[in-house]
Amino acid sequence: MINKFTAIAFILLLVSCASKGPKTTFSEVSEIKQEDFTPPKQRKYRKSDDIYTTIKSKYSSALNAESLERVIHYDGDYEIKSHFSQIVSACYEGDFKKAFNLVRSTNRKYLENPIYWNQIGTCYMLEGSYRKSLLFYNRALSLKSDYPPAFNNLGVMYMKQRDYSRALVAFKKARSLGQFSKTPRYNLANLYLNFGLYEKALNEIMPLYTDDSEDVDVLNILAVGHLMKNNPQKSLEYFKKIDQSFMELPRLGVNYSLALYLFGDKDQAKDILNDIELKNADKNWREYYQSVAQYIGVK
Repeated sequence: MINKFTAIAFILLLVSCASKGPKTTFSEVSEIKQEDFTPPKQRKYRKSDDIYTTIKSKYSSALNAESLERVIHYDGDYEIKSHFSQIVSACYEGDFKKAFNLVRSTNRKYLENPIYWNQIGTCYMLEGSYRKSLLFYNRALSLKSDYPPAFNNLGVMYMKQRDYSRALVAFKKARSLGQFSKTPRYNLANLYLNFGLYEKALNEIMPLYTDDSEDVDVLNILAVGHLMKNNPQKSLEYFKKIDQSFMELPRLGVNYSLALYLFGDKDQAKDILNDIELKNADKNWREYYQSVAQYIGVK
């Protein structure tokens, strides 16, 4: 049903102004100064550096303190204050050249900081370079063996490789470490739902839900979980909390249409299905759309 997973991306809150790395090529010997041989002061890990506080994004609200990916996806507001967030936001936007230029210009400062290596791992994962991604996630864990974001992101990487058993282990490990447990809970719920384990999915996602939540993906997981339980009425309670403009997306609208049909609102079910935009949908969602369309009588 749902196949979107979120990689954790963290932000450094208290830093000095951004600066360029040391110059590495010189046209004249006279240009070389003593400070070019002086290693920069290391910016070591602090828990307070690992939390976002400058995000305004109601549609991804459940994970805003831990993750930037869905904030960008839903066009939320956020401030880029650190090298960490500059690097990973560029990668989420697909500008890998910019991201890796930032890596090259800043890496001497963060050699002992697991946040930094975790972010680089995420960039390589988004680029599809999984072997490099694994290398950098392991580097982060070598610096901090109980670092939840790296375990979570290993789970995301394994999901992309369809290695579901390893993904399950990685997500559970990240969740068990306590701090930053919301995102691995979210990813576990997605994983369980993909395999029809709706009770496990609902148990994982409920701690992320609040009555006034507008988080699109949390509400969708709850709605689909109850739809799988054959409870369309409860399913619709959650679907109707989602901004209806999102129902043009296949990953939301198809199941919403099915829930409406099963509840007995057949005309609205057909209207919702007819309004779904399939232009950019992948093969699985196109096939699922056709199955539901046939079932509810939409040509």
